[in-house]
Amino acid sequence: MSTVLSALAAALLMTAPAMAENLGQPSGMTFEQVKQRRLQRIDQMRACVAKATSFEQMKACKPERKKKPSN
Repeated sequence: MSTVLSALAAALLMTAPAMAENLGQPSGMTFEQVKQRRLQRIDQMRACVAKATSFEQMKACKPERKKKPSN
């Protein structure tokens, strides 16, 4: 269980800097606000995974990705 949580946290931490570079600084948000929001999302994901009793429930914990607009 802890291996899954570690992998999940690592994946989130690896993709977060890449997304931040592409988007630049969010409008109207300070660094601390962005940091707190990301930590809240991680806490929510960890709680969901901890409560899961099957793979289907664990997959449901994964947030939906925003679809890229098609050109």
